[in-house]
Order: sequence, then C-alpha cells, then structure tokens
Amino acid sequence: MIGRKVLHYQITEKLGEGGMGVVYKAEDTKLNRTVALKFLSTHVVEDPVEQQRLVHEAQAAAGLHHPNICTIYEINEYEGQTFIAMAYVDGVTLRDKVLSSTIGIGDALDIAKQIAEGICQAHKSGIVHRDIKSANIMIDDAGRTLIMDFGLAKKPEQAKPDDAFSSAGTSAYMAPEQARGDSADQRTDIWSLGIVLYEMLAGQLPFRGDYVQAVMYSILNEDPKDLSLLREDSPDYVTEVVAKCMAKDPDDRYQTVSELLEVLGNIKAKFEKASSRSRSGENGSVRRKSRFVSIPIAAVAAVIALLFVFDILVGDRAESDVKIPIAVIDFNNETDEGALDGLSGMLITSLEQSRRLSVMTRTRMFDVLKTLGREDVHKIDESIGQELCLEADVDALVIPTIRKFGDLYTIDLKVLDTRRNRYIFTANEEGRGQESIPGMIDKIARNIRIDLAENTEVVRANAQSVTDVTTVSLDAYKHYFEGEQMLNNLDFEGAGEAFHAAVKLDSTFALAYYRLAYTQWWWRDVSGKAMGNIDKALGLIDRIPEKERYLARALHAGLVDGFAAQTPIYREMQKHYPLDKEMLFGLADSEFHTNNFDSAQVHFEQCLELDPKFERALQHLTWTYMRTEQADKSLDMGEFR
Repeated sequence: MIGRKVLHYQITEKLGEGGMGVVYKAEDTKLNRTVALKFLSTHVVEDPVEQQRLVHEAQAAAGLHHPNICTIYEINEYEGQTFIAMAYVDGVTLRDKVLSSTIGIGDALDIAKQIAEGICQAHKSGIVHRDIKSANIMIDDAGRTLIMDFGLAKKPEQAKPDDAFSSAGTSAYMAPEQARGDSADQRTDIWSLGIVLYEMLAGQLPFRGDYVQAVMYSILNEDPKDLSLLREDSPDYVTEVVAKCMAKDPDDRYQTVSELLEVLGNIKAKFEKASSRSRSGENGSVRRKSRFVSIPIAAVAAVIALLFVFDILVGDRAESDVKIPIAVIDFNNETDEGALDGLSGMLITSLEQSRRLSVMTRTRMFDVLKTLGREDVHKIDESIGQELCLEADVDALVIPTIRKFGDLYTIDLKVLDTRRNRYIFTANEEGRGQESIPGMIDKIARNIRIDLAENTEVVRANAQSVTDVTTVSLDAYKHYFEGEQMLNNLDFEGAGEAFHAAVKLDSTFALAYYRLAYTQWWWRDVSGKAMGNIDKALGLIDRIPEKERYLARALHAGLVDGFAAQTPIYREMQKHYPLDKEMLFGLADSEFHTNNFDSAQVHFEQCLELDPKFERALQHLTWTYMRTEQADKSLDMGEFR
C-alpha cells in the first residue's frame, strides 16, 4: 500500500497492525494534512457483522470531540476495503513508554487523569469504550494523552454477553463482568483504567498467565500483587485508588468516571504538594549511593566500570554508556521435547545484540562455577543462577520457562533483581508450533532491552532475528548447544561431532561451521579439515553474530597467514568485548607465537582471572614465564588455581 493513492489520501508509511486491521500514515491531498488510515483485515471484511461493527466504531467516535480523544474524520471504502480516516498522532504508545522507562508517580497520575477526562466525555455521550489498554493510548510530543481506538466502543444496549470472548478485547485488561460474559457499563472502563494505572506504576500487568484462559481465571479469582511491594515510593492514597478501580465487584468501584476524575485530581495535587515540600526540605535532590563493581582485571576494569548498576535497573533508568550485567539461566523446559533444552543459548545470542547489556556467556558461567568448586553442575537453574550472580556481581537474572498446550507453546519469563530479590520485568509470549519459538525469543529479548533503558529506536534498528544469526532448526541448535557444553569441558572430539551433526541438519548454520573449524584447529588430528569449514562459515558471515565474526575472521587469518595475522583482529575485538575469554586467550596465543611475550603474559593472566582453571592458559602462561626467564613464577601457579 505504501506509495499508493487511496481516493484523496497518499499513503506514505505503515504505522502498525492488529487483529482488526492495518494502520497507515497518509497525506490528505484535499485538506493538506497528515492522517492515519485504518483498514479492516480480510477476515473482518468477509464478516458483515464485524464490518458493520467497524462502521459503528466510526459513528460512535466521530461524535466525540475532546482533546484526549483521537479525532475521526470519515469512514469510506476503496476497492472493496473499508477504512477510517483519523487524526495522525506523532508520539509513542503508553505501552512503549511503560516498557522503555520507569514512569514517575506524578506523571502516571497526570496520564490517568487525561485518560479519565476522555472517557468521561465518551460516557456523557452514552459510549462505553470497552478496550482501554496502554497500547490504545498515545502520548504525543507535547505530552498530551489521547485515546486512540474505539474498536470496541458500543452503547451499553448493543453489547452482547458473547462479545467478551470474541476476537475483540485484550484479556489482561478485561473486567470480571466481561470475562463472565455480562454486559459492560461505565464501571468496566473504570476497571481497565485501574489496570493501566497499575501497569504504569508497577511496570507490569496485575493479571497474567500463559494463555487467555489462565488470565481470565486470575482476573476472576485472584488478587493482584500488592502495588506497594512493586513500587515502594507509591503513597498509600495512590494504591488505594488503584485498588478501588480494580474491585472485582462493579458495585465496589467508583460508580462514575466523574467521581474518579475528582479523586485523581485531589491525589495528584496532594502528591505534587508532598513532592514539592520534600524537595524544599532536602535543599536539592538526593542522589543514590553508587555501587562500584570490583573486577580483578585492572587493565579492563575502567572500561567496563559496572557502577550505578542498581540505579539503572530499578532507578531512573536514564540512557547512558554504562553496561548492565545480566545472566540467563537454562530454560525450565516443561515440554517433553529435548530440542528445546538449548533455548537459553538462543536468548543469550539475541540479547548480545545489545550494546547496553553485558550478557554473561554460558562459558563464563561455567568458569565461575569452577571457581566455586561446582564442576559437577551441568544445568544452571534459578538457585545456581543466583549463586553465580552473587559471585560475579551480576544484578539481573533472567528466568525463562517454556510450556506446551497442544500445538501452542508459551514462554513465561521473569527478570530478577538479585540484590533486592524482586522481579523488575516479566513477559509472556505464545505461538503455534515450534517454528514460532525463535520469534517469541526475539520479541522477549527486544522488550528486555527496552525495559532496561536501551533506546527503543536503537533496539528496533539492530534487532536482528536470532534465526538469521543461528539456525531455523531447533534440532540443529540443540546439537550446537551440546557442542558448546563439550567445548567448555575441552572435549574436542565430542564437540566436533555435535557441530558436525548441526550442519548436517542445516547447511546454512554458519556459527556451527565456525565452531566445527575451531575444534578441528585445536584437535590436531583433524586440523587439516578446519580450512574447508571456516571457508563455509565466512561465506555465510552475515549469518554469524557480531562477536563471533571477529573470532571466525581471526581463525581464518591464522589458518591462511599464521598467528601474526590474528593479532590485529583480536585487538579490534578487545575494544568491544574486553572480557571475552576466548578473545583474550586467542590474543595472548597469537602474541606468544610471534614472540611478543610481555603482552602475551598480560593477556594470559587476564584470561586466568576469568577462569583460574583454564588449562590451556595455565600451560601457555608457564611457557611464557620460562621464555622470559621467570622460572620462579612458573613454579608458583597456585595463585591462579
């Protein structure tokens, strides 16, 4: 559609897509203004009932004129497609705002008040919105809040019980009476506004589940987590208002939005007065104490500087150059499908696209476990993950679970602030068939990055699908994952067999070709085969993650031109990944074999700071000491063990 002219509208850009249709940005050539055009999806067009319902949406919303309601210009048809022309809002959805930053209490109250003002106007016209949710709320560049989608708007007498379980609506925001199939009234919108206010303050939804029925059950039968536990700075009078909005019995809620508006105005004024008094009494803002992370590698400690980590994770979350350390445990695989055992590797790869996160690799996890005397550990569960985070000074732990219901797969994920033992991010994705799983992982990884204060536009610009840099075959990835485990244990023969099995299943799995060549390079009995596999890997280099591209190029350079050709590649990689053990060892090894012993010694020692039991590094460092006439040091390796 982009570039086409629809009647007097010139379409310029696709804005979004949902269950009901597609929205495009367009220029109204008659009135010289920018508009948004919403076209019905094909399945809706084929349903005359749903098509008529969309007509009602336009009729209902077109009669509403309010600063907090998106203006509807017209409803029309073009080549058999029904569309609505509405005002174009230049801004972000409230959902994106929730995901990308912590919303201040004063700002949340102001946004809620503006939403309530728009709803109040609709209610005066006899219209109940029935689909108030953060994704339907836009914040424009001037800070104005607008209700965007009246796709579920119906006069109360038009709502039917079975509408609650139709394609309309979003289950997480649905009021209990809607879930039961009862009729909706003004108090239904009050419930949904309470959900939105809770979401803004807590950074998460109050009712969640792995599938729609689970969410419905939670809404009908369970109480949400106490807001004060998720947002400690939220005053009691704020949490009480949210709780009353979300009372399960409509009679226990505010009975009109006018009543709620008055309350929101009062508590907003009360909060602003208290905040002003607090700022005045403190004579300036109080700054949180920063926590400096001690890293024994002096040469790179200043580069990483993992300070202010806690502030970033649960504080202001302002975008900065400071990297956030994060670890991912193994998926809790509640399916009976072994192919899904290696999904944590996929999630790590997807998160490693971020320059905002410092993702703990699985190799690093097992290195730390060795220092703790836990060489017997082969699966990293939540308790071991917390132990690792404590030892490695990592504050964020990703805890993922995958389940299966028929052909429906669900991923439930939480990010734990290990210092305060509370969740700072949760997500749930579902999809049909195994082929949907990588896409679910990609979406979750993007949302984690946004939630941990990475710029939304940056995330969207460089969020490459994990299948583009690994494989579409989960069976192939499982072999690769197992090969990595064997490589950590220096089982080159077993690792080589696993990587070979991976490329047999997917001949475009470039990362597995690189790893196969790597094992052959070190496993001298078959080193002659390494060149063919590294050539295949480099022929598919666009399908290798950024970090591993350096490693693959360095391996190729070593095979073709010798160790000296590897050094500049590793040094370039060091600028971006200063704590990568494989890079440090490769750099030191190339320097050792080119007689640059002083530099090799530094990098072997740094490598051993990361993994004191790394046998190849211990061996090479001993040789380095002997070459530099430091035989006394070569006899005292206990400091690294």
